[in-house]
Amino acid sequence: TREPKPWRVAPKRQEMVQVFGVYPEQVSRVIPFREMIEDVRDRQDPGVPDMKLRMPERFREEIFWWFPGDEMTQDDREPGIVLGSKLAEKLSAEVGDVVTLYSAKLPEGDDIDPNDVDIKNERFRVTGCFQSGRYEYDSAVAFVHGSDLEFLGRAGANCDEVRVRLSDPALAAGVKEEILEKWGRDLGGISVMTWEDRMANLAAALKFEKLAMLVVLSCIIAVAGACIGGILYMVVLEKTRDIGIVLSMGATSSGVVGVFLAYGGMLGLLGILLGVLLGTQVVDHLNEIIRWIERIFDLRLFPPEVYQFQGLPTWLSVPDTVRLAVYTFAWCLVASMLPAIRAARLDPLRSLVYE
Repeated sequence: TREPKPWRVAPKRQEMVQVFGVYPEQVSRVIPFREMIEDVRDRQDPGVPDMKLRMPERFREEIFWWFPGDEMTQDDREPGIVLGSKLAEKLSAEVGDVVTLYSAKLPEGDDIDPNDVDIKNERFRVTGCFQSGRYEYDSAVAFVHGSDLEFLGRAGANCDEVRVRLSDPALAAGVKEEILEKWGRDLGGISVMTWEDRMANLAAALKFEKLAMLVVLSCIIAVAGACIGGILYMVVLEKTRDIGIVLSMGATSSGVVGVFLAYGGMLGLLGILLGVLLGTQVVDHLNEIIRWIERIFDLRLFPPEVYQFQGLPTWLSVPDTVRLAVYTFAWCLVASMLPAIRAARLDPLRSLVYE
């Protein structure tokens, strides 16, 4: 047989990792593998043009779907492993490098003899990297095919976890309760967890931040409405004589109130339209704006090792946007009411005499 070409010797580094044995044809229904796996063609070792990586056929089809015509069939080499992007950086591992997985099984009991620890290991060849967007996953998680965990005695029908993907993440708590009601609260050591349970601290922080943002936004809206009310009040003071003339010519108080309310409503509507247009653009390009600021001022606003995200996940909630726009418009009308009533209650004679 032909001897394989030598591979690049990677530095020997060790990291604690969590390895998931997955069956891509099933797990791809829950985890968006195709969006997570990086295109590794530019990262292949140029000195190994005919590199063949041992990957189960279905794993190759599901994950490495951008390699049309590549011969990535099974042979006698090491099984493939997909590393998190940050984990690969910490290990200085590139596509084609060989890594060794060690698994230690501790004996039962309180008195543990180091000689009784069952340590198993298996060599895997790096076939790609994935990027989920969460630093804690990208820096400590690796994926292999479920059938390649035989060295742990965990292959076949054994399963540690079943994941269910819902169309609406907000329904997770309700589905959990339905499962517990149907199968009972005591499942014999099996736990049912939602994404909120797994990330309880993060979910609590997000709820608090959402409440804080609501308070800040309410203050901004209140100040904007007060500014509109102040503008209209100054108009009433400056146009007292004109208002008196209009009232003396037969204009009704309700008509004067309507004019000022329409003026305040137009100012509020213009501000709402400009705010929505500018806000949607900022939301859509928030990460680009952050990177631009970091590049200009040479700083890091949101380090991923601290905030656990590669970038700020953003989405635009249309119902919330419409609701805030309606509330803002209503507050602008309320703020316009006081100067409008003052203008309507002016005495035409006193306005003409003293102005």
